[in-house]
Amino acid sequence: MEFKFGFVLSAFWSGRDRFCTEGYGKGATSLEEAVSIAKKVDSLKGVELVAGSHVNEHNLREVKRVVSDAGLQVCTVIAGIYKEPKWALGSFISNDPRIRSSAVSEVKKA
Repeated sequence: MEFKFGFVLSAFWSGRDRFCTEGYGKGATSLEEAVSIAKKVDSLKGVELVAGSHVNEHNLREVKRVVSDAGLQVCTVIAGIYKEPKWALGSFISNDPRIRSSAVSEVKKA
């Protein structure tokens, strides 16, 4: 059996996020840069993307092209059901059936 290794694309970014909008240090500031850095990692075959951050319905084709052109594959897409206040009390386990339904919808979309 051949093992294939993937890594979350965020690891190759500058660390810019909702907690530190200027970033924590050196790293990519665009999808193209992050993928370019990722493809230099020996044995890396795939990247994990975060829905809503790395990929969405507007840039899906571009993301596929950039990743494919680098000789990599998308191995996982993380549904972003944690980044908004509505998920604060849970998503799939919420007491609110509308929140649970919304979580299922977001995962299907991802």
